[in-house]
Amino acid sequence: MFLAQSPSNSGGGTIQYKGYIESALKVAKENTLPELWEICTNRKSEDAEYMVAQGAINFVIEQEELKLLNNQAGL
Repeated sequence: MFLAQSPSNSGGGTIQYKGYIESALKVAKENTLPELWEICTNRKSEDAEYMVAQGAINFVIEQEELKLLNNQAGL
C-alpha cells in the first residue's frame, strides 16, 4: 500500500491530517488476510505528485498485456 502526500501546491494533503496514516493502516490490516498482510510493505510515496498518473499507466499496461495474452490464446 502506498500513502501519498501531495505537494502543497497541487492540492490534496489528506495524509497530513493527524492520525490519518495510523487509521488507514489499521483499517487496511483489519481487512486483509493475515498471510498477505505479513508479506506486504507499507511506505509513504516519495513521488506523490505523479502517483495517480503512474497508477493509470500501470493499469493501461496490464490491460494491453491481457489483450495480447487473450489474442495469443485465440480468445
